[in-house]
Amino acid sequence: MSATVFISGTVVLPERLVPDGMVVCSKGRITAVEKARRRVPEGAEIVDAKGGYISPRFVDIHVHGGAGADFMEGTTDAVRKVWLRSRQAWHYLDSSNHHNGLL
Repeated sequence: MSATVFISGTVVLPERLVPDGMVVCSKGRITAVEKARRRVPEGAEIVDAKGGYISPRFVDIHVHGGAGADFMEGTTDAVRKVWLRSRQAWHYLDSSNHHNGLL
């Protein structure tokens, strides 16, 4: 897969909202944030926000678990499972230039 592209949502940026926005991630970095007028890279995985919000670099600090595990289980395995899955997700968000002035 060459890239992951988040489409069909309102992109939440620190200074404004971008309706009908698109976020392109490639090689673990956010490479573009813009109005959905650009062509999607060939072979990209498409994630449809279905009119919701796309919030690059947003960290939800209120969690109860994830990846099929719940912290309320109180087990090391549950915490490890959530942690490993979150590390995979962070590869998409680990970028010092969250939108790089591309809008």
